[in-house]
Amino acid sequence: MSKRLKQVIAMLEGLPPEKAELILAMLRKKDPELAEQLAEHTLSFDDLRYADDKGMRSVLEKIDRRDLYLALRGADKAVLERILENLSTQAGAELQDALTNMPLQRRRDVDRARTAMVSTAMQLRDEGKLMIVRPGKSDEYV
Repeated sequence: MSKRLKQVIAMLEGLPPEKAELILAMLRKKDPELAEQLAEHTLSFDDLRYADDKGMRSVLEKIDRRDLYLALRGADKAVLERILENLSTQAGAELQDALTNMPLQRRRDVDRARTAMVSTAMQLRDEGKLMIVRPGKSDEYV
């Protein structure tokens, strides 16, 4: 991987999730090949739906509960379901209760919590403790 590509990846990972997604969407129109390379090496909040079970549990162990609740505020249903699959029945019920009874939250607080969760996931990925396997990728794990 080139130094320039690493710099762009670092830049994208430092942005709020919605801005990074917007940049990738615009780049897909101009240079689909580069956009695909970047997408393969970056991690978004929505990518957590593709995390392996053990890795997801590691993320959940490290993330603060308040940040987890905030991060899941208005999250895609697939991400929420993936997280619930990796929580105990009691913790899952507490999470659903918290989300149901949580008052409106500021977008910047939700984004901060999602960024914290993605940062934790990237750290675990870099340590080899989390795998993200997006559908349709040719890599096969055995």
